[in-house]
Parts: sequence; structure tokens; C-alpha cells
Amino acid sequence: MSDASFLTAERAGPGASARRAIRTGALVAADVAAATLAIALLAAILRSTGLGPGAGSPGDWLMLALAWGALLVALHKAMGFYAVGRRGPIEQFRDHVLACALLSSMAAFALAAHLAAPALLASWLLVFGLMTVLGLLARGLVQEALIRLDLWREPVALVGPAGAVGPLAARLEAEPRLGLRPALQVAMDAAPSIGAALGEGFAELARAGEPVACVILLSTGDGERDWRIAADLPVPSVLVLRDAGSLQTLWMQPRAVGSAVGFELRHGLLLPGNLRLKRVFDLALALPLLCLAAPLVLLAALAVVAVDPGNPFYAQPRQGHRGRTIRVLKLRSMYRDAEARLERHLAENPEAAAQWARSFKLRSDPRILPLIGSLLRRSSIDELPQLLNVVRGDMSLVGPRPFPFYHLEAFEAGFRDLRASVMPGLSGYWQISARSDSDLEAQRRLDVFYIRNWSVWLDLYILVHTLPAVLLARGAR
Repeated sequence: MSDASFLTAERAGPGASARRAIRTGALVAADVAAATLAIALLAAILRSTGLGPGAGSPGDWLMLALAWGALLVALHKAMGFYAVGRRGPIEQFRDHVLACALLSSMAAFALAAHLAAPALLASWLLVFGLMTVLGLLARGLVQEALIRLDLWREPVALVGPAGAVGPLAARLEAEPRLGLRPALQVAMDAAPSIGAALGEGFAELARAGEPVACVILLSTGDGERDWRIAADLPVPSVLVLRDAGSLQTLWMQPRAVGSAVGFELRHGLLLPGNLRLKRVFDLALALPLLCLAAPLVLLAALAVVAVDPGNPFYAQPRQGHRGRTIRVLKLRSMYRDAEARLERHLAENPEAAAQWARSFKLRSDPRILPLIGSLLRRSSIDELPQLLNVVRGDMSLVGPRPFPFYHLEAFEAGFRDLRASVMPGLSGYWQISARSDSDLEAQRRLDVFYIRNWSVWLDLYILVHTLPAVLLARGAR
């Protein structure tokens, strides 16, 4: 056809309804398994420690575990967890934590008659932690499996200007976790009738087992025209999409003022109360983590000295909050003459020089100490001394990473000012998304997203996903 194009050929295997049933069944099974295992582990711990001798028979615990699995499924269903593509990962993370907190409180209430107050509090913390972690892990594993089996995404049609539809389709293909499959493209400036083009495309997709229930309409820039087109499209659901650039996109609140309607943008990191809350959160986690990390840091320091004698620690000047210079602590993963080695390497290797100019990272870095240097960087152990920076108040646990000054100079002044308006972090949205695999534009985009969309939930989401990113050495160099 002349005015519509397809990105998916006729599919082999189960139809759309069957794929949806498989996907929902797998997610429900993951939730039931996580909740049941959490309650079963709680029962085993209470019995082994003698804290709950009168807490019921194994049969009672089994019934409680299954009931909590069913309750978790019901809550997740109400929150839209099983409607793939309807909610973003950060919103899902928040709702999952809240659901687990509610169910943990209900479990504690059910056990209140059997346990003393300290054991009851410990039980609440235990079941909350287990349900949260096991639920996230189970859903993550199921999601990865469904993505590999090509069962995760829902087919959607894209309608918009010819120059915008293709890039959005490419992004959806590159990010399958968004849960949207670009099954049909319609360029509105090339189609005589958008409705006719969609109708013909829907018929062909239905024959291929890909019925489309949602159309994504890319904004033309004319709001009145967008809403008029959306109202006339013959589909149950239309999502009008507009690139917000560097504006807030999470937690936006609709506000009505008389007959007018708009969206309220909030700058959370400019509120003193939020800054105090973030500081309390940092100290509550950084102090115990620093104590736990100290032996590992000491062993790593000894290994560095064994490979390249000298001070195993160094403090690099970097830009901090409000533009002041801070000294970021690190374990030394490079030779002491690292800068001379880098300068010589870039002068002798044009390809490496071009790579350095794109991201200030090298795939094969001559400065890195053999074995121990690579291990420290891939595991991020070299960053652990920065917990002391967090305790001192130079940094936060989560925020834009403090770049060296030569790195900052590659960005425009407006972005440098935006970064300086918030506290730099030990981990950040960039680190869990791409780490060293990103170029300067990706670093800018991800840092802007964090600053504009900050919330406690976003910080928690980043912290929870930092450990898997480190353990998998995702993009680390």
C-alpha cells in the first residue's frame, strides 16, 4: 500500500490473545511464587529461631502464603501491572513497593496475636523485604524470558509526520522493555485518509494474527488538530505523544483552572524539605555501607600497591553542588603516570582519539593496571571510597556523576549549570542505563531526565538497579 508500511511480517506461533494469556499467566505465576516464597521463608526463620513457636501449623502457613500470593496478584491487577506498555518501569517499581508494604502490614496484623512486638517488627521488615526483592527478581526474569521468546510486546500503530514515525519505530524496536511493537506506520502527510489507511492496515494485521488495539499519534505541533485527529480514529485507545525535550515527564499532575486544563511541573530538588529528606536517606544508608565496605576496600588497596607501588588512593578535583570544587575519593585503578600514558596513546592512535572525543572513555585503556585495575573498574569497587564523600556531604548516594572538568567542558553551558544545581551522586540514572557505553548526548539526556523527574521513588529505583548493573558489569570500563 502507498500510505502505510508494516514493520512486522506475518507471525508464526500463537495469536495475539494466546500471547497475551501466556504473558499474563507468567507474570501472575511470578507474583504468586514470590509472595508464597516470602511467607514460607518467614515461617522457616520464625520456627528456626524459636520466635514464633505458637504461630500455627505448616498447613496454616501454607494457606497464609497462598492467600498472600492471591492478594498480591489482585493488587497488581488493580494497578495495571499485567497491561504491558501501559505503565513505565519506575511507576511499576513504586506501585510494587507500596503493594508489598500493604501486604506486609496485613501479614503482621495476622501474626500480632502470636508474636512479641520486637519479633513482629522484625517479621514485618523481613516479609516486606522478601516480597519486594523476590517480586522484582521474579518479574525481571519472566520479562527477560518473554522478551527472548518475542511474547512481551503489544502491537501498536504509529501515526504522525513522515519524519517522526520512523525514528519512534526504531526506538520501540531498540527498547523492547517498553512493551510496544510498532506493527504499522502511517505517515499522515502522505495518506489521503488516515482512517482509510489504518483500516486497510488493521485488516491485513488481523489476518496475520496481529490485531491492533492502540494507536500512537505523534503530535503535529497543533494541539487542536491532534485532538481532532485522535477523536476520529476508529480504535479503542489513542495515545497522543509529544516529545517533551528536557521537561519533566514523570509524576506530572493535571490541573484544572476554570475551563482550562494544564499540567503542573514540579522541581523536586529545589524544595528544602526534599533536600533534607535526601540527606537523611543518604546518611541512613551510607554509614552502614561504609562500615561493611571498609575490609573490601583495604584488601583492594593492598592489591593495587602490589601491582604498582605507591598511594593506592587518590582524590580527583571535580565539580560539585553549586559549582564548588570537591575532591572525589577513589581507589587507584591506573598507573601513577596515567596522564602521560593517555596522551601518548591518543597521539599514536587516531581511532582511540576519536573514541575519546565521543565519550571520554576507551575500550582499551593503556592507563589501567593489569588485572586488578580492570577488576576494580568493572566491579565499581574503586568507587566505594566515595561513601566517605557522601557521609561528608560532598555527594549524594544518587545523582549525576561528578565529571572531571575536561569532561564537563564538552557540554554546553546550560547543561553544566543544570548539573551544578543538584548534588552529584555515587550512582545515577546514566550508570544503570548505559554506564561507559553511552556517548555525550546520552549522558546529557539521562542526567537531564533524572534532574527534571527527581523523586524519592526514582532514587530508590536507581539504587535497587545499581547492584545488578554492577554485578553484570553492564557497560563498565
